[in-house]
Amino acid sequence: RFIGLGPAAAKDSAQTASPDGSGGEETLEHPRSQWLRSHVTSDQFALIAKAGDISHGCDDGASDGQFHGYEEIARTCKANIEYDRAQAAAEKKYTTGLYRLINGKKTGKA
Repeated sequence: RFIGLGPAAAKDSAQTASPDGSGGEETLEHPRSQWLRSHVTSDQFALIAKAGDISHGCDDGASDGQFHGYEEIARTCKANIEYDRAQAAAEKKYTTGLYRLINGKKTGKA
């Protein structure tokens, strides 16, 4: 399920599962973690998410021909988005971690 970002879509409802296996409906907010919500607004988060959208490629040879001119900033923003997701899961008692593939440029989703 895609959750849009921005003031109009800062909250959305989604089915979730908890570590004990129970499910439920909760409201997703952006940022997702209490930690990041204490540091940035949802509007600031939307800007971080936009800058961190590296799906169209930071590396040479992007499939659609688009490239970031600011790869380091994009990757830093993307890492913050991923950390926010992991921190939100940790706040719900999940065990989390952030990893980067060795030779990740050789995968289809570098």
